Amino acid sequence: LVCEDMLSALSTLDRARSLLAKSETTRLCVRSMISSAVAYGSLGLRWAARAQLITAAHLALARAHESVEEGLVFEGFLATKQLAWTELRLGRVAPFIAWNGAARALLVVARPLLTDDASKLEEELVMQEDVLGCLLLNATASSVLEMRSTLEPLLRASDLVRATAALFYAVDDQESLKEY
Repeated sequence: LVCEDMLSALSTLDRARSLLAKSETTRLCVRSMISSAVAYGSLGLRWAARAQLITAAHLALARAHESVEEGLVFEGFLATKQLAWTELRLGRVAPFIAWNGAARALLVVARPLLTDDASKLEEELVMQEDVLGCLLLNATASSVLEMRSTLEPLLRASDLVRATAALFYAVDDQESLKEY
């Protein structure tokens, strides 16, 4: 879509979200927020996209406690998955790790509700990890080395094996790479 179409879509989604802000239409409201975030992201407005996604995730996950079937676990998954992508685009590694981990956990909970195979969704989460690895490999060795002491335990605790390997490779730590 061209910029004018995106702005028109955002205006329409904003009106729809206002009308859907009721407890019985929460699912549709969350989905409209996610759609708005995608539109904001397409316009290069990543922080606006992030704000929409945080609100969508909060709204969905606030209702997830009701029950898995009636709650909004899958919508929470969609919002957190998109948040992880947005954090990668913003270059924010620690928030990416948090949102990617939340998306992985929510996918486990949402899996019984899915009519389609969840493997495509799992592959997308792995792809996010691969993109993080690419970001680490493209950063200067000195900047990666500077954040290694903080980043390595986070990556290990989050079971992001590929990104951890990319970290070792980026700082030319062949010994850790072999052991890993």
